[in-house]
Amino acid sequence: MSQKIKTFKGLSIHPCDAFKNMSLIVEAASLLSAVDDDEYREISDILLAFVCNYANEAHKNEWDKR
Repeated sequence: MSQKIKTFKGLSIHPCDAFKNMSLIVEAASLLSAVDDDEYREISDILLAFVCNYANEAHKNEWDKR
């Protein structure tokens, strides 16, 4: 019997997957924040807010296992 993978907006919250995904999102946000265009900086802010929510959900999932 297969086990359903827990996700946050379609992204796995399994620790290994979540850390890898968060790292990539933060890297993309960092690159966008370096661009001299306010629209790209706004996208960067949105990505950083998203990754914070993603991290909170992954943390909550691990905490609930205790």
